[in-house]
Amino acid sequence: MLMETDESPEALCKKVTSPNGTTAAGLTALAENGCGKAIEAAIKSAAKRSRELSEEFERVPVRS
Repeated sequence: MLMETDESPEALCKKVTSPNGTTAAGLTALAENGCGKAIEAAIKSAAKRSRELSEEFERVPVRS
């Protein structure tokens, strides 16, 4: 859905989240418990490991 529109994630979220509904409750719980920080840390950690693996494989000789 996000890839198919020019709207921001926040605008799309507002469109599909009923005030005081179940999605709103879930999003509030995620925000209050640091979900955004956890996702950011996970992405940064995965990207760092990807760079490390790339550098590691660049040093491995190619066998034919």
